[in-house]
Amino acid sequence: MIDSFNIRVYGVLLQEDKILVSHENIDGFKMIKLPGGGLEFGEGAKDCIVREYKEELDLDISVVQLLHCTEGFVKSAFRKNEQVMAIHYLV
Repeated sequence: MIDSFNIRVYGVLLQEDKILVSHENIDGFKMIKLPGGGLEFGEGAKDCIVREYKEELDLDISVVQLLHCTEGFVKSAFRKNEQVMAIHYLV
């Protein structure tokens, strides 16, 4: 039964025709993903991606534009009870 949301916010950073990605290992599941993370209570999506870039990369960024927002239902790959929504910004 789905009973919670997990809202993820990611930033696409382009430089010299390259996209910044990170390699992560979550519970033995290796993945390549865009920098970003979970939206915290009382936080806006733009504030979230600015905070995540500062925490993860020690980079001060600005948001350029919204690129994508999940429109359909996506079940979490890690938690059976969660629905995931992703927001992607060009930063």
